[in-house]
Amino acid sequence: LYPYGGNTELTDQSSPAASLFSGGSLGKPVTEIAANGDEVGLIFNKGALIKRVPELQESPASEIGSTFFTAHWSDVPNVESYTLQVTTPEPVEMQMLLEEFNNGKFNKEGNTDIGSQLDNYMSTTGWTGSKVFEAQQAVKLGSGKSTGSITTPALNPGKADQMMVYVTNSAYGKDNGVELKVSSSNGYSLTLKPTKDVTTNACGPFPVSAPTSFTFETLNAGKRALIKKVEIWRSSSSGQKAPSEQGDATQRTITGITENNYLVADLTTNGTFEYKVKAIYTDGTESAWSQERTVVLGSGTATGIEGINNDGTIVARNGEVSINGDAGSVFTIDGKAVSAIAPNRWQLTPGIYVVKAGKQARKLIVR
Repeated sequence: LYPYGGNTELTDQSSPAASLFSGGSLGKPVTEIAANGDEVGLIFNKGALIKRVPELQESPASEIGSTFFTAHWSDVPNVESYTLQVTTPEPVEMQMLLEEFNNGKFNKEGNTDIGSQLDNYMSTTGWTGSKVFEAQQAVKLGSGKSTGSITTPALNPGKADQMMVYVTNSAYGKDNGVELKVSSSNGYSLTLKPTKDVTTNACGPFPVSAPTSFTFETLNAGKRALIKKVEIWRSSSSGQKAPSEQGDATQRTITGITENNYLVADLTTNGTFEYKVKAIYTDGTESAWSQERTVVLGSGTATGIEGINNDGTIVARNGEVSINGDAGSVFTIDGKAVSAIAPNRWQLTPGIYVVKAGKQARKLIVR
């Protein structure tokens, strides 16, 4: 039993060492083991940094404008800085294309190859094909001597990493045994075997990382297939949006924040955003991301402007004021200067202000 023989520690370097049954070391020292009668005292993991994940807090309505909001989170100890990530929410699933061939242009049996004229027939432009013919509320692939194919326009996966293709199809007439290949432009494919019965096949998921088109192609010369509907969805295999390092009006990653709040400006007007924060500790390690929150810009009902005419020099809207041309300044009613969020641009909370632009001075009421 500890302590014994002057040994008052159980660490990765002590003898015996703090080795795990499964191999490796504990990595958390037990030190200053001391006995006092029947009681034993010790210090566990002395000197280790306390590491907590910051928690996002609700932003006051007065801090949510049409193009900005201030994110707040709990302060955590031993932090060097924070990283804030703001993204435009994107549905895990989104329909990318729907073509039903029932727009009134596919209402007869055609003998003319319309593969080069599909923009005149489809509800979505960008289709191409070869040996493609009109049919009754369907498109017919192939002829009595040749195979046929049709290709969708390229579809942007956004942050998704896979796409699902649903194709409603059948064999044409008595062309039993026809095979229909469904392939993506990035090299993935599968083969269907249409029958006389109309069937909807779920094809995929197809892995994607860039704009991708899909081709439907008969494989047997002289055997034809009918396609009555094509539906393509994008989705994520993980069910989560992939984080982005790009910063623009729709998404932003901010690093090196030393306070537990940050104003994110110049976002899409009245947009909806999701945001999360993580801590960078003083030893260089990082916390996990906090849980996400959602903010709808322009929903801050406490903001509003009265008392200024938007004459082009001083412009005020949705809790923000900007001055065009002349250098300006904004003061609270008791004479304190308000810091600008950008040159000649201020974000204001409810109150009364004086706005100066050149020789102009106006009273501004923010509700």
